[in-house]
Amino acid sequence: MKKRHWIIFANLLIFGCASRPPPEDGSTPAPPAAGIIRQVNPAEHYFIFESGKAIPTGTELRLLRKGRDIGVGRALNTREKKFQAADILEGAPRPGDLCEPKVSALRELQESQPGNESQGGRFRP
Repeated sequence: MKKRHWIIFANLLIFGCASRPPPEDGSTPAPPAAGIIRQVNPAEHYFIFESGKAIPTGTELRLLRKGRDIGVGRALNTREKKFQAADILEGAPRPGDLCEPKVSALRELQESQPGNESQGGRFRP
């Protein structure tokens, strides 16, 4: 019985602590607030993106293709289930491109979340 426990412990120690290597194609995982562009209407200058999290109306979005900036958008309040609309301010996005809040907007988004009031400051005993 003790031998079986030792084997299980050794396997957990060896395989459980192993880290995964980064993807070989050089891609990085999308940030949690990112969305994937599903439809684009260039004539009316808007696109529809899929995201698990609602992005506040008016938030500026970076549009990315293969990790490179390709334009700027602005989130609209039009949302249905996991899909949200955004205006195209610059660039020409295509389905499959990513959109994410700009860094300054992302900080504001995180600070506005309930429970985050004490984060980011100094610890005071």
